[in-house]
Amino acid sequence: MRERAAREIKHIGTSKEQQCIQILHEKFMRTLDLKLQYDKLEKRFLENMPPPSLNVFDKIELHAKGLKQDNTYFSSLREQWKNVLRKTKLDLTILMRQAKLTELEQEKNEYKELLEKYSLSISLRESYETLKHVSETRHHQFAKKKLNFLAK
Repeated sequence: MRERAAREIKHIGTSKEQQCIQILHEKFMRTLDLKLQYDKLEKRFLENMPPPSLNVFDKIELHAKGLKQDNTYFSSLREQWKNVLRKTKLDLTILMRQAKLTELEQEKNEYKELLEKYSLSISLRESYETLKHVSETRHHQFAKKKLNFLAK
């Protein structure tokens, strides 16, 4: 199905049209990749597990030279410290999700603009839609596997 659509595009389309389709397809695949990244952030947020890039905050510890390690008040402060860091990581995850969603919306808008700009013939558009459908289906299968990362 995909090969047939690619052959039709190559056979029917001019080099300019083929280039336009390639640009459209790259932009479409970028939106799929951004959606996967957003879905990963969303899943991490819902599971209360911030992205690994935020684990650097775990290295920040509360120190007090004058207090002993077994001091109960100091232990309480350390626990509060850890809770604040945990909340901070979740807050940063929220910001990461918002940024990724904004980026995704921008890419989708750019894709729509390109689709309107490149007025493809009906036969080329049908072949491109087939190519797009196959790519989207494969990407969703890939994404399904990738989104099971927290189940392990």
